[in-house]
Amino acid sequence: MFDSSQTLQINRFRNQRDSPVHDDYQDQSYFPNYPENDDQYLPEDEQIACDYCGETSENTLFRCAEAECGRWFCNNSFIKETKASHLIFHLNTFNHKKVEVHEFSQLGPIVFECISCKTSNIFSLGYIPAFDAIYCRVPCLNDFEIEISAWMPLVVDKALALDDFYLNAGIRKNKRNKPISIKIANEIESAYLPSGYEEEDLELLESKPILQRYPNLKVYLKRFISLLIHNEAEDRKAMQGIINEIVFHFNSQRTGGFIYGFEAGCKFSFTDTIFISDITGAWDSHATLIEIREAKFFFELSVKAPLFVTKVSMRVEEKKVKKNRTRKELERFMSENVDIDEDIVKILLGQKKESFIPHSYNTSDFSIPGMKILNSTQNIAVRNALKYKFSIIEGPPGTGKTETIVTIVYNILNLRRKSYEELLQKKKMNRTMIDIFTEARGEADLSCNVVDYTNTICKKVDKLILPQKNKVNEGFNRKLQKEIKELNAQIKAQEDEISNLRFKLKMMNHVLDPQYSDYENNLLMMITQKTMEVAKLQSKAKQIELINKQFLNSVQKKEALFLETEANRPVKTSSLQPIDDFDTMLSNDPSGVSVLNYSYMPDSKILVCASSNTAVTHLAQKLSKIDPNLLHIYARSKEEEFKFDETSLRYKIHNILRDNKKYNFYKHLLDVVKKRKKIQNDKPNVKKRSHSVDSASNSSDSQESFDDIFDYSIDHQLAQEIKSIQNKDLNRNERENYLTRILEKMREVKAQVEKSIIKDAEIVCCTCASSSIYILNEYKFQHVLIDEATQNLEPETVQCFLKGASHVVLIGDTMQLGAVVKSNYAGDLGLSVSLMQRLLDNDVPRQQLKVQYRMHPDIAEFSNIMFYQGSIQNGVSYIDRHYHGFQFPEPVGDRPSFFYNIESSEEIDGSGCSFVNRSEAVAIKKILNYMYDCGIPPEHIGIITFYEGQRGYLRFYLENGENSLYMSKIEIWSVDASQGREKEFIILSCVRANQNSGVGFLKAYQRLNVAMTRAKYGLIICGDFQTLSSDELWEQLINFYAKKRLIFQGDFENMDELEIDFGDLEPYTVSRRLFYGDEMGEYLQNNNSGDDDDYYY
Repeated sequence: MFDSSQTLQINRFRNQRDSPVHDDYQDQSYFPNYPENDDQYLPEDEQIACDYCGETSENTLFRCAEAECGRWFCNNSFIKETKASHLIFHLNTFNHKKVEVHEFSQLGPIVFECISCKTSNIFSLGYIPAFDAIYCRVPCLNDFEIEISAWMPLVVDKALALDDFYLNAGIRKNKRNKPISIKIANEIESAYLPSGYEEEDLELLESKPILQRYPNLKVYLKRFISLLIHNEAEDRKAMQGIINEIVFHFNSQRTGGFIYGFEAGCKFSFTDTIFISDITGAWDSHATLIEIREAKFFFELSVKAPLFVTKVSMRVEEKKVKKNRTRKELERFMSENVDIDEDIVKILLGQKKESFIPHSYNTSDFSIPGMKILNSTQNIAVRNALKYKFSIIEGPPGTGKTETIVTIVYNILNLRRKSYEELLQKKKMNRTMIDIFTEARGEADLSCNVVDYTNTICKKVDKLILPQKNKVNEGFNRKLQKEIKELNAQIKAQEDEISNLRFKLKMMNHVLDPQYSDYENNLLMMITQKTMEVAKLQSKAKQIELINKQFLNSVQKKEALFLETEANRPVKTSSLQPIDDFDTMLSNDPSGVSVLNYSYMPDSKILVCASSNTAVTHLAQKLSKIDPNLLHIYARSKEEEFKFDETSLRYKIHNILRDNKKYNFYKHLLDVVKKRKKIQNDKPNVKKRSHSVDSASNSSDSQESFDDIFDYSIDHQLAQEIKSIQNKDLNRNERENYLTRILEKMREVKAQVEKSIIKDAEIVCCTCASSSIYILNEYKFQHVLIDEATQNLEPETVQCFLKGASHVVLIGDTMQLGAVVKSNYAGDLGLSVSLMQRLLDNDVPRQQLKVQYRMHPDIAEFSNIMFYQGSIQNGVSYIDRHYHGFQFPEPVGDRPSFFYNIESSEEIDGSGCSFVNRSEAVAIKKILNYMYDCGIPPEHIGIITFYEGQRGYLRFYLENGENSLYMSKIEIWSVDASQGREKEFIILSCVRANQNSGVGFLKAYQRLNVAMTRAKYGLIICGDFQTLSSDELWEQLINFYAKKRLIFQGDFENMDELEIDFGDLEPYTVSRRLFYGDEMGEYLQNNNSGDDDDYYY
């Protein structure tokens, strides 16, 4: 199973483990004496013992029965930092699930598996004493109507819980041995990594902690590149794409079926290529994930399964590991001359705090006409964003971050368009006088070609004698004066109408009837629109006046020039003199057009990013209201999911190819391709194909994307060729080469259309990771706005700046969730610190939004006090957030939030890396049934849980029972996925309930803050108060509800108040202390203890 080098490495670790000088094993007295059994007569290398500690007692040894493993581990000793038994630590490390008992154990040779479905996942199994049998939690346990406590999981508190087995067999449990460290366990396990596993030599990589300020760009980039390498290496070790020996429920044709994926910790996605095989290796196939519902993952198989197959192993086919895109961008930044503003770089390095935009303007209200009026803090945030090159907006939950972003983009868009118009106007003023006259006279005179018309006028004027020229010039002058007079009349009429509207509005102020509020709003909108029309008319009139004034000056100069040339050198010319001092005509802005063009470059674009596709989609929907031409770029893996999004690049490409006559196809192209596909499908035994065709069909574009554009034509010439090929006898190679030509031509056409769409877009939305996609490389993004900036690693944020950024706005909240760091080592060195947090410590210009519009004031109160020091005001009242026609059962009544105490016990889920609480699931189902009876739409309800295992179990449990259709429409989120989302009602499942009083990562204040701030009208917190109150932060929360007498227990429709008195608690303060450089090194030395839930999520 292992090569010679691996065997030597294993022996080296075992020798190191057994050495009396080893730190963890200096005291040899804890090693047990070998029992008198057959094992003592085996050779030393073949004696059965725990791979970690050398334990040899049969009653506590268990074998990992996964294929190609077969190693032994004890259940009697534990790992220091994780408090998991050696057996469970190994199972979690390698994602193994199958366990067998030592054959000489007094329990006998037991195989742990479900008596009903034969699943052998130790984390899903439990013992029912009444039946004296083992059943799995999903799906078999759902067939029994028994008490929750009647099914006892085999794995409890990160160890096998076999007390009942030992008691029945009369076995005395061994005393636990001295624990070993996680470092020693990881060293032993590293020798068993799969052969062929490659990773970079991280020991030779110099990694240093991040700094608050950097001396130069080279130091900055080198530090983050090294941390990214550590993070990538840890990411590659993840084995979440492998599931061994799972029961597969085949359909009647055995061409597909489903698994209970959530219970197994399934992480498959719709774009994965999945290899599935029988555990004996007699059958294998490719599987495609087609649907996820009722906690089931449905697959379609490429090869029909034999009848004997019941259990399968599944894995994602290995893909060539590509260099992390973010790391690649940083390396390019270090090696190439990247176009980025110098002030942005200095702020990034911490060498500068602020830098002003050359052109900026100020107003009392930046609100978008016809949309929601901004509050004072939002206006300040927008003002700062338009004033500074780099600014930060802190947006607590529900404070209108999205509206603020849309307003900033709206103002940037207007300034950018103004810059473009002024640039065009400047170019127009450089034309000849006749060009200006022609354009000033209106579109009626532009029915023919402007150049021909201009040349004709020039020739006619030049042929006239001086009196006749004067007459023509006077005619032009009269025409301009007439247009000015007409414009002034229109302005006067509009101003009179505005005065009438304002008088009506003033009269409405004395009417208190609320039914006229809509009428008042309409009056305000009409006044705004009329005022804008007046401004446009005034601008046009002023421009014509300037043209007329310049025209008169030019005529006088031409007359003098004409007399002089006639007297001295009588030569006629057809070219007119250019206008002098035309810059005075362009703008009333004192900073000048050049400053405006520099600050808002007409040839650049606006880039709006966020960390997730969900957040970007939400932003794009709002931004499309101010710019319908907005472009949303999805990652290739997400294009199919969002193919009907009208703002997406794929949708726009297909619309152009379908509607534009230039790309009209003949159906022959589709027929040729379909015929080629049919030949390939009908001859599965033919494995040799042309390399060119393979490379064309296996390109980065999915086959579905080709199918979508097969309906559209490329050009007339190609269509004619396709039409004629049917009458020719071509051999196989010629047909394949022809198909390759078709595909190449289709790519060319698609690339041309794609390029034109991106070129025309002013706003581009995408995730931070997609900002470095190759199709955007040739475009410049001067303005960059990043939402949820704290959820990105600093390098992920910086890569958005590398396409010409000179204006950056970061929006986020440091009190909510941060970025996910795979490597604990890189996280400890500061990779987990977001750019937004570091720049806040450097005093970059900031503004906090302080009015929340989402939550009922009572729901918002705890987070406001605990995390924001009471600085957040409520923009909604109690009446605004009263859900008419609904209230909770008494004694809660119409109070919007309460803590629902559920005495329960947590369980490790089937993945072995998360938790489940069945008691909370039962309680939540009763709550939902009550809301169903009250007529609450399922779209108004959301369930949030801290653990993926609970999310999967809730989906299974709720959709397999009464009101299943209603339950299936209720969204269930993890806390991480809920950030940025909201619902009318939220049910929070806390999950943790144990005797060891551990809450795991529930202690993270960011998670609690996010979970508590998603509900608009009602929030129910379900949890075990005894376990939760063991943590200082949760104790504050439970005490908050206890003082308001809002803690209840019992049946949901007949709850009793639970009185809890914690006394006077010490004030809790959220520590936001960050360590940089040498400070961090000292901190790590003093705080090297691990978290007991590092690998549980």
